[in-house]
Amino acid sequence: MNYIYTALFGDYDELQDVTQLSKVLGNNFKFILYTNKIYNNNYINGWEVVIVNNSNESDSIKNRELKFTFPTQDFTAKALYIDSNIKIKSLEFVNLFDILDKQKYILFSHPRNHHLIHEVSYCKSIGKINLSQYINVLKYYKNNNVNISVPISENSCFLWKFSPKKLSVSQKLLVVLKSIAPRDQLFFSHFLLLEKIDFDMRDDFSNYFTKENHKNISKKNLKTRLLFYINNSFIDTYIKFKYNLFLFLSKLFLSKFFIFI
Repeated sequence: MNYIYTALFGDYDELQDVTQLSKVLGNNFKFILYTNKIYNNNYINGWEVVIVNNSNESDSIKNRELKFTFPTQDFTAKALYIDSNIKIKSLEFVNLFDILDKQKYILFSHPRNHHLIHEVSYCKSIGKINLSQYINVLKYYKNNNVNISVPISENSCFLWKFSPKKLSVSQKLLVVLKSIAPRDQLFFSHFLLLEKIDFDMRDDFSNYFTKENHKNISKKNLKTRLLFYINNSFIDTYIKFKYNLFLFLSKLFLSKFFIFI
C-alpha cells in the first residue's frame, strides 16, 4: 500500500484539500491525517482522520513523532509525508514511489542549501532555538563526531520505504529532539548517514509540490510567536548573565589568590 500522510497539531496550518486527488489516485493510495483536533467525521477534505490523544508533549514534538514514525504494521509500506501546508501540484509525484524500490528515502534539498553548521546558526539567529539549545547542539556535534558539513534536507516533505533501520533512525532522532533541540533538520541527515541508509537527495521539489504560508495572522498565533521570542530572549539573557557572572567571580577569586600570595 502507498500512503500519503500529514500530522497537524494545534492551529499552525490550513489543511490542504485532497478530495479530488484521492479520487484520481484510487485505492492504491491512502491519505491519513494525524491530529489532536476533533472532527465530526472520520474523513475531512479527503483525509482519513486519526485522532491522537493529547499528551504532555508539545504540538511540535507530537508532529515529529508521527512524522518520522508513522505507526503502521504494513512492512511493505511506501509513504510520502507532507506538512499540512504542502500542496501536491503534479500527479508526476507518483513516479517517486517507484524510485523507492532502490532507495530507502527520497529527500529534497534544503531551500537555502544549508549544511548542518549553517542551519544551527540560522535557527539561533531567527529564534527557532535559544542559546542553551544552540550550545547543546554544538556539544552534541563535537561529542559524537558529527560531520557538520553534511548537507541537510527540506523535511517538510519526504518519501520513505519501511525498513528496520528506518525505525532506528526515528527512535534516535526523537531522543535528541526532546533532549537537545526540537529541530529535526539539525540531526536527521546525520542519523541517516550513521545508519548507512540509502537516500536520494533531489532538487526538484517545485516540480511536484508548492508550499503555502503558515497560518500566522491570527491573534492567537501572533501572541504565540511573541511569547516564543520573548522566552528565547529571556533564556539567552539569563545564560549570558550566568556566564559573565562566572567569569567575574573567577577573575575576582584569582585576583584575591595572587594578592594573598
